[in-house]
Amino acid sequence: MVINIRLIDRQIADRDDPLGRDWWGYDPDVTPEELWENNRGDWWLAKKRIEGERWAALNYQGRIVLVAELYGPCHETVSDSRTGKPKRALVGAPLPAGHPVSEALMGTQVEYRRNPVSYDPDPESAGPS
Repeated sequence: MVINIRLIDRQIADRDDPLGRDWWGYDPDVTPEELWENNRGDWWLAKKRIEGERWAALNYQGRIVLVAELYGPCHETVSDSRTGKPKRALVGAPLPAGHPVSEALMGTQVEYRRNPVSYDPDPESAGPS
């Protein structure tokens, strides 16, 4: 499965952001690494649900704009600055252009769902990395 995260326009992060970010959301003028680092968390993600996942994608306005490979079952647990309840931040890195999974997913349309996090099938056309 692909953990698919819907982004909104770039927002200023709270002063007490648990990941120390200055901003989050979509910014077309940053590198893929910056986009990933500023949007990999903090999300309501079930630990058991994400542990076996290998791929994550960020989408904006219904189109995938970044695909990342996750590092095994790794993730960070962070506290929600408003509620104190645990949230998760994914650990991984953006895939390079030309990677089969990136090629299969980049620019594809994502079905709108109420929840900003969804789990979608792996691309059938992607082979092993």
